[in-house]
Amino acid sequence: MNLKKTRSVPIFRSKSSPNQKARLLLPALAIGNILIWGLAYFVFCHKPALLGMAALAYSLGLRHALDADHLAAIDNATRAAFSQNKSLPSLGLFFSLGHSTVVIIACCLIVIANKTVWHLFQHYSPILSLIGSFVSISFLLFMAIVNGLNWLKQKKGIPTHHHHSSPPLTRLVTPLILLVRQSWHMYPVGFLFGLGFDTATEVGILSLSAAEAVRGIAAWQILILPLLFTIAMAFVDTADGILVLGLYKQRLTDNCQKRDYSRIISLLSVSMAFVIAFIQIHEMAHEYFPQIIAMPEIFENFYSHLNIGLCFTAIMIFVWAYFILRGRPFSTQ
Repeated sequence: MNLKKTRSVPIFRSKSSPNQKARLLLPALAIGNILIWGLAYFVFCHKPALLGMAALAYSLGLRHALDADHLAAIDNATRAAFSQNKSLPSLGLFFSLGHSTVVIIACCLIVIANKTVWHLFQHYSPILSLIGSFVSISFLLFMAIVNGLNWLKQKKGIPTHHHHSSPPLTRLVTPLILLVRQSWHMYPVGFLFGLGFDTATEVGILSLSAAEAVRGIAAWQILILPLLFTIAMAFVDTADGILVLGLYKQRLTDNCQKRDYSRIISLLSVSMAFVIAFIQIHEMAHEYFPQIIAMPEIFENFYSHLNIGLCFTAIMIFVWAYFILRGRPFSTQ
């Protein structure tokens, strides 16, 4: 009796591809937005003042997700991971979750301990703000150096993942790429960014005001406000991460276009990180040495009224569109 050997076929796949994750992330977050807003309406429908505060908390999340340091951190971390052949569409999600954790913890403490914790926050706010700024500047500079060296490799025609013939500086900063080996590595980065407590303070004030405005409201109901903030920021930061990953993954069929496109996009990413880090350094130095550190008023007005991160992202999209409109065939991998 002859028995034929058959190869077993696994019923379940252990891992989904990055493209599948990217397609599922935004719809899942959109459903999360709808569910949390549904909960907010169910709880606050008879309290118009709280519905207004819920809308304000949500708008704070949307606005904060578009902060220049958020966009620069997500874009450069995505670029650094992509240079190591890693496609991580959920980097922005984990960054926003880490940042939101600080906000949720702060709001929980404020709601539970009320004004006692609020006074402590006010007392230690300068120290926490300094820590948050230092982390933000350091991370942006590290990512700018890593991506800048990758850009130089591209100019010389060296594969970005090739380290054996790299100069000493490249080998020195290569361990920094370990910061973004996996998507969840951005969670602690986002948490440390959040220690600046700027947004945590805003949402905390909102939660405290809500508790004062409506006496007798349950603490868990007040915590819907930071949840709205979280889901709003998570949606926008995730969308940004997926967008820039799509820009980096663009594959043009023409070799010259492919080379030029990759160099321009990489240079824009590096420039964004350096510019935003420089602005943060200037702001921090000016706060402690206002008489020594100064910048012409025209420059201060320029970057205070303009979102530098959004501008760089818009330029990246423009570059992508330009290469498409040149009329050459292209394909997306």
